[in-house]
Amino acid sequence: LMLAGPAAAAHVVYVSPIGNDTWSGSLPDPAPCQCDGPLRTLPRAIQVASTVRAAELRMRGGTYRLTEALMIAGISDLLIAPHNGEAVNVSGGQELAGTWVRHGPSGRWTMDVRA
Repeated sequence: LMLAGPAAAAHVVYVSPIGNDTWSGSLPDPAPCQCDGPLRTLPRAIQVASTVRAAELRMRGGTYRLTEALMIAGISDLLIAPHNGEAVNVSGGQELAGTWVRHGPSGRWTMDVRA
């Protein structure tokens, strides 16, 4: 997803499913001390990116689950892209928790998802 072409001196913000939203987002991987590294969520990464004029949001491979709409506003120059071509999935779906049950010879599977 490219919202605008990044400026030559764009600030890079990293986000990863194994990141931490209290970190700076300036490193693509967690530091050995586990004291800095990529951010964990897209909303936090966009918040950090919005503090600079031009930013590149580099997403590490994995699935990013959104629980609400992702709002991108007030950033004049933003590039959102996978880091080094890693496979990224952004999902607004809800992960199902429960037990799948197979029904007879039809091979039909069901899960009770009532709250």
